[in-house]
Amino acid sequence: MQSSALFWSFLGDWNFTVFIIMVLARFVGSVRSQSFLLSVKNMCTTRSFLWPSDIKKLALSDRCSKRSKATAPLDQWTDISLTELKAMLTAGNIQLFDVREPHELVQTGKIACATNIPLRKVPEAFTMDPDEFEEEFSVKQPQKNDINIVFHCFAGVRSRAAMEAVHQIGFTKYDKQ
Repeated sequence: MQSSALFWSFLGDWNFTVFIIMVLARFVGSVRSQSFLLSVKNMCTTRSFLWPSDIKKLALSDRCSKRSKATAPLDQWTDISLTELKAMLTAGNIQLFDVREPHELVQTGKIACATNIPLRKVPEAFTMDPDEFEEEFSVKQPQKNDINIVFHCFAGVRSRAAMEAVHQIGFTKYDKQ
């Protein structure tokens, strides 16, 4: 009885509750991804846990959603590892889009070169006039045949939705490497 009361008092602590939810989400996401990978090759999910410090301390779940070089179904878009992401960032060979809401960036930080386009704005942003896009987001608008577009978010759901949104607009290339 006493341990039950202690457990519920911990749940009353907001920080502890958020921590437990993050741990459970990470575990469930890992289990789901591993079992799903058995049936769908190159499943695309991004589970990014970003800390406001430098890239070395990013707790990316080792995957980011990346478009590639030849036309393919959406379920064949590729994941990239943290190592691949770092290499792309170092080489400057990346168009990195953070699809989280702006208030989340304040809370958790962001990758310095990532352009924030909240998921709700992705369809509109990727179909707007290129000059208007550059004026609003301070980067050139990706082209439909670009192969270095990477979306990331907090848990992978929004990065997947962003990929689906741009896929419907006509971004259908993927990298076979």
